[in-house]
Parts: sequence; C-alpha cells; structure tokens
Amino acid sequence: MHGLDVATIGTWLSLTTGIGGGLGVFLGGYLADKMGKKNIRWYLWIPLIAGLLKFIPSTIFIFSDNTQLVLGKK
Repeated sequence: MHGLDVATIGTWLSLTTGIGGGLGVFLGGYLADKMGKKNIRWYLWIPLIAGLLKFIPSTIFIFSDNTQLVLGKK
C-alpha cells in the first residue's frame, strides 16, 4: 500500500516495535510498581490506560495511506 519493499518494512517494524515495546514494558512496570504501593489496583489500571492511549494513534497508523505519517518521517 505504501510502495515499500519487505526489507524496509521489516526494519521500520522492528525498530518501532522493539524500542516502543521495550520502553513501554519498562515504564509500565516502573509506574505500576510505584503506584501499586499505594493501591494494588494500579497493577491493572496502568496497562488499561496505556492500551486506551495507544488505541487511536494505532488505528490512524494502520488505516492511513500517508507513508510519512505512518513512519513518522518528514
């Protein structure tokens, strides 16, 4: 759909998934542990909030036909 070859798509997906996923896991765990000390419910709320926050941008990226928007390039 965007006219990219498989190698380029693989590179971009690995970078965004690897970096974003790694940061998300680390920061999510840190926040859950920090907030969970006050109230154990935060262990559920942190992933729920993160999932809701990523829903709209993910939907835009999946259905967009603008390559610059999808890859975050100018």
